[in-house]
Amino acid sequence: MPPWIGPTLDLRTPLSKWVNQGSFDSDEQCENARADLINGFKGDLDTAEGKAPDSEDVAMLQMADEVEEESECVATDDPRLKPK
Repeated sequence: MPPWIGPTLDLRTPLSKWVNQGSFDSDEQCENARADLINGFKGDLDTAEGKAPDSEDVAMLQMADEVEEESECVATDDPRLKPK
């Protein structure tokens, strides 16, 4: 996933400098780990249903949305991983 700059992901960073969140034997395992990462940002927010979200909840949901949109599973032989 791209590195963070404050509360946002740095989308200008080339893939070769992204933060590696793990190595997996299959795309399915990678996508499952990616989903776990996204759900980790959401945490226990679902348990507070009926309550207005506070600013921290909103920030975490925005971060989860950004990770979901911008992170990706990449094969180890992807040419974009080669440093430029």
